[in-house]
Amino acid sequence: CDPRPAKEHQLSGADPQPLPAQGRYALIAHAFQNNQLALGGSQFRKFVTDTVGVALLASNVAGPLTLTATTGDVTESGAVNVAETTTITATAGNINLNNSNNSFGDLVLSGANVTVKENGPTNFGATTATGNFTVTSTGAITDSGLIKVTGTTSVTSNGNSINLDGTGAGDDFTGNLILLKGTDVTIKDKVLDTNLLAVTATGALTVTSTLGSITHTSGNIN
Repeated sequence: CDPRPAKEHQLSGADPQPLPAQGRYALIAHAFQNNQLALGGSQFRKFVTDTVGVALLASNVAGPLTLTATTGDVTESGAVNVAETTTITATAGNINLNNSNNSFGDLVLSGANVTVKENGPTNFGATTATGNFTVTSTGAITDSGLIKVTGTTSVTSNGNSINLDGTGAGDDFTGNLILLKGTDVTIKDKVLDTNLLAVTATGALTVTSTLGSITHTSGNIN
């Protein structure tokens, strides 16, 4: 990363517009046209807004991306491609990154309902969904940090494995685990009880509940 201090770029009603492709920028905004933002090029991007949600346009970021919306949702209307870690926080809203051509580095997410689609392997760092957590990926789905989900967790890896174990300690899936689809599926849960709904594993299925029982209340396990 560029060691120089980040420059501030104040967005205005004339935006959205791509920022200059060189250097590091800390993006600070309070309101901008249609809540839309396009990112591209630089080594570091940080976006902060305290009055509106954020609708990402098609964006390509060569380095890491950190984006925080303190009010409203974080959504997208085009594919977002980030070469390094993507950190997104929707303090009082949802995160909906549902373009099937997205590509991220590690994902560190925090929001109410969190939805992610990715064209390639998907890895989560520390991630929190106070609502539902829905992930669809063309590659393997893994974690390198604790995932905490209050609502229902739905994870689909098209033709690849799912391994969500909180780096060995177990993740925190308070709600139901539904539509787990992959080749080898491994889940480790450290809440009191683990409830499975529909699960499809074309390979091995391994479910561990470190603190309680494992139940199956509806749906098929294949």
